[in-house]
Amino acid sequence: MAPWTCPSCARTFGAQGRSHVCSPGVTLDRRLSTERLARKIASQGARHHHVFNLDDVSQLDDELLAWIIEAFDPDGEADPSFDPMVPDDVDI
Repeated sequence: MAPWTCPSCARTFGAQGRSHVCSPGVTLDRRLSTERLARKIASQGARHHHVFNLDDVSQLDDELLAWIIEAFDPDGEADPSFDPMVPDDVDI
C-alpha cells in the first residue's frame, strides 16, 4: 500500500483515509471528571479506563502527562532507573 499525504495538514499516512486523531487511554483507581474525555468511562470494579482524543501535540500537556504517570506508577514509587523497554527475562 502506498503512503498517502493529507492535502489539509501535509502529514503522511500508511494508507488513504487514516484518522488524524491519537486516542491514548489510562486506567486509574479513580474516576476523572474532565471535559477532555473522548468517550464514556469504562469501569471494572475500582478501576476506571479513560480515553482522550488528541489531534494536536499541544494537547499533550502537564495534566494529561500526570494522568499517564499515575496510571503507570499509582504509588509514586517507581524506580527511576527501571527501563520498561529492556526485557528482564533475557539471559545474556
